[in-house]
Amino acid sequence: MTTICDKILQRLYRTLVFTNIRSALDYIYNAVPDLMIMDMDMDDHATQAILNNLKEAPIFNQLPVLALLADRQTPPPQWEAVLVEDFLWKSDIKKDMVLRVAL
Repeated sequence: MTTICDKILQRLYRTLVFTNIRSALDYIYNAVPDLMIMDMDMDDHATQAILNNLKEAPIFNQLPVLALLADRQTPPPQWEAVLVEDFLWKSDIKKDMVLRVAL
């Protein structure tokens, strides 16, 4: 999924791709990005906790996070448990990614 996002966005934005949250955090703590796009598994509570801890810190609470979610027939998850600003279904990446990032 990160390869598709990178290909879509690289013409318009400088992108960095990380394969795990820990390596991304090392970068984020040294250079706060304008946007973070996360491939989210709503059953991965450890990654959710790391993200929530990051967003609860005053320096990072304004960092917008766009979550990429697996396609499901159900409505999106309740966001009270996860501190993200918006989500995008993976099936909609090609048609909606640039629009969502530009917002």
